[in-house]
Amino acid sequence: MWLLLLTLLAAPTSVVDRPAADPNAPIVIGLHGRGDTPENFSHIADSLGPQFHWLVPRGPLEFAPGKAGSPPRCGRAVPEQSRLQAFGGGPACWFDQQTPDGGKAALATALDVVAAQVRLAGKRPVALVGFSQGCMVAAQYVAAHPQQLRAVLCFGGRLMQPIHVPQGPHAVQIRFVHGKNDPLVPLAKPRESVEILRKARLSATLTEHDGGHVIPRQLTPELAAWLAAQLRP
Repeated sequence: MWLLLLTLLAAPTSVVDRPAADPNAPIVIGLHGRGDTPENFSHIADSLGPQFHWLVPRGPLEFAPGKAGSPPRCGRAVPEQSRLQAFGGGPACWFDQQTPDGGKAALATALDVVAAQVRLAGKRPVALVGFSQGCMVAAQYVAAHPQQLRAVLCFGGRLMQPIHVPQGPHAVQIRFVHGKNDPLVPLAKPRESVEILRKARLSATLTEHDGGHVIPRQLTPELAAWLAAQLRP
């Protein structure tokens, strides 16, 4: 336990750490959405699994408010000094698709942030829970490293890039949860992502709800039970 805490203090990004009562509890890595903070997103632990040890890292790009009527966007990479602070910085992003490379470099950095948290888990079971951009990062990560995870719960997102899944079999369970009326990510996108993952011989499902770009509260008890089942020893 002390080794984990000391490692967290040296981690290369700001992380909200919510330990469980059981020092050997499974690890859940929470990935916030565009323009959110790990402090805010970490509250999802209360409804999805307070019995788990939650690590919620901050996205590596700062969220820049729009000026003169222009929309907000993901801006420069957060300075290393800020990222090393315990709860450094304000709203953040994981990647920006408006860059010349379509966000590929930033997404690679985001995957490195997730990898650093996965390494902290040691031999404990690990799950990813992401919303919007966080879901997209989670989906790309599990496609590249399915052997490292027990489960992925993905709200309001999709695969962003072509995937290269290592040879299996793999036991990880991937569940997308998506609103039929999502104005930001059309429902066709997660449907397509599920099919791509299945063709790569990964177990992926999609739960559709009547809402928009949200985490549906009415499904929380069912999803909490599902997550607990995947992380059972």
